Amino acid sequence: MNFNLSAETRAWRDELRAFLQAEIPPGFAGSDDFFDREDQVPFARELYRKLGSRRWLTPAWAEEYGGMGKTAIEQMVLNEELAWHRAPAGGRLFTIGITGPAMLVHASPEQNARYLPRMASGEDWYCQGFSEPESGSDLASMQTSATRDGDEYVIRGQKIWTSNGHVADRMLLLARTDQGAAKHRGSAPSSSTCRPRDHGAADPEHRGAPRLQPGLLRRRARAGG
Repeated sequence: MNFNLSAETRAWRDELRAFLQAEIPPGFAGSDDFFDREDQVPFARELYRKLGSRRWLTPAWAEEYGGMGKTAIEQMVLNEELAWHRAPAGGRLFTIGITGPAMLVHASPEQNARYLPRMASGEDWYCQGFSEPESGSDLASMQTSATRDGDEYVIRGQKIWTSNGHVADRMLLLARTDQGAAKHRGSAPSSSTCRPRDHGAADPEHRGAPRLQPGLLRRRARAGG
């Protein structure tokens, strides 16, 4: 097996490396984990929009969704170069690392066409709406529900420890759609259009991430929703 990068990939890596060296100020140090520091968000937004405009933020995604139509190798090269140059997190874990790949596997073509290009362009950052006051990593105990009401889902529940929620535009929200199903079944993700930071108070337990307070949230249930 040949582990060497192809000539084309090496050329792209050199171009990417030159871009990052020009864009990231000397001595800049992005966060050492996947959570965004609020003081770095304006710069991160600008940097990742520039990467997105070149289709470099999601090289392994299809061109129709804003990617380069390449492979996981190019995605690995991007991740390696961003880490080496100490780039800001830019919401990548929850947007490009979790939500996007989940949609590529499970979402409809209409949903992918609606949501993926805004991820690939760097416009939309996602957070993870999984944990609840009585449900952390044990997602089978989750209580938040999503009930169909005409062309909308009515979401009832509360989320907490919302990773990257303090800077996100959208949330990958996990809610229970079938209350009668076994606890490890009957739940589904939703790409919520709410801005999490506008729907709850700051949570001092987790980097200022907001709590989604108990109450109702309507989520339109159309093909692209």
